[in-house]
Amino acid sequence: MNHVRFHAITGDPILYIDHRQKPNGYIDGHCPFCHPSESIKHVYPVGDDAISVWENLYPVVPEGMTQELVVESRRHDRMLGDHSAKGISVWLWVIRERMRRLYEQPGVVYVSMFRNWGSESGGTQPHPHSQLYGLPFVPPGIEREREGFRRMRREAGCCPICREIAEMGSERLVTENAWAMAFTPYASMHPFEIWVVPKDHLGAYDAAGDAFLDGMAAVLHRAVGALEKAIGGRAYNIVLCHERDADYHLRFLMFARIITSSGFVLGTGTGINGLDPERAAATLRDV
Repeated sequence: MNHVRFHAITGDPILYIDHRQKPNGYIDGHCPFCHPSESIKHVYPVGDDAISVWENLYPVVPEGMTQELVVESRRHDRMLGDHSAKGISVWLWVIRERMRRLYEQPGVVYVSMFRNWGSESGGTQPHPHSQLYGLPFVPPGIEREREGFRRMRREAGCCPICREIAEMGSERLVTENAWAMAFTPYASMHPFEIWVVPKDHLGAYDAAGDAFLDGMAAVLHRAVGALEKAIGGRAYNIVLCHERDADYHLRFLMFARIITSSGFVLGTGTGINGLDPERAAATLRDV
């Protein structure tokens, strides 16, 4: 039975899951997302394609919580960067609507959204999809960031991401429009790490308006396409970092999984990155 335990020293949650019956990849030689299924909860048409929301038959969340899959295309090999900006806008809209529904579930205090692509990213199904976890706790990484935003507000009177936007030069900028900006952060933890952020301060993704989603989609379309081309089919992750807190500034965090973390990194929490963000941004702009 899935359940949560808490670290003896830090109090961080650890999810215990039963993977004994979970298949990796194809099931009986077939991709489960390429065929109609009773697990499909909703279908959202996008031109000649569709985004579908599925019940996760092998959930990670504790008993009583809800977990959903968002399959971005009927096409088995359609990468996120292959979608149009409009298609990505619909994807963002679906994520917002499903997130709102999950927040209505009893016991859910945080909804985690992420996307794995490639086995090195933690992905187990090759058909591109995103996931939403309804959690009974706020993830510790989000809690630490929330405190960081609050500390910066107290000490410097500003939001660190708003300051990044205001002071952004050309060296780390990937792309931007009136609504959003994509850039490589000054202290990137991962190779080709990209932050896609709204230019207006917003923490709660479920409060985002439709115009905001359209603007973010155009920048995400360019940033994701550049990342997929730059890493040439290698694994990567997308994580939506958000919080229902006035000091928090949401972002889509994207990064390549082209190196394996060492014992030093895992044991100390100190990052090692062999690709500085300025070179990464230049590569992403040029592809």
